[in-house]
Amino acid sequence: MTGALAPIADKVGKLLRTMLSTDKDGEVVAAAQALRRVVQSAGMDLHTFTRAIEKPDGAISEADLKHIYDTGFADGLRKAEQAQHADNDDFRDIDDDHREVAQRLLNSSAPLTAKQREFLRDMTHWRGRPTARQREWLAGLARKFNGRAA
Repeated sequence: MTGALAPIADKVGKLLRTMLSTDKDGEVVAAAQALRRVVQSAGMDLHTFTRAIEKPDGAISEADLKHIYDTGFADGLRKAEQAQHADNDDFRDIDDDHREVAQRLLNSSAPLTAKQREFLRDMTHWRGRPTARQREWLAGLARKFNGRAA
């Protein structure tokens, strides 16, 4: 065995010999479970393990490439969504204290445009909860000028 299997080749060989040479069901099951643990400890799932056996030269099929791409894409999308939710979580209470956030930004030394100042002045008097767009803009200003709104 070569490549990814080299570090676990001895253990895999021993476990396969045990599985194939015994007539005791308990030993077969125990060896199969041990093989799964050895594969997982090497950082592989069973699909990766069997592909390494089927293609020891490391050739990657179209299906493997698609799987790698899809997995990476899904992971990237998940991380981007988590980051977006983390940003929103930082300002989840803007609905409750939007007037205070707006006032702090107005009192800060932040270099606000005239339009931003007008928006913030409106928000200091806004009754009820801000709309989604108002909340986004206010949270964006708070993130942009974080530290200046003391």
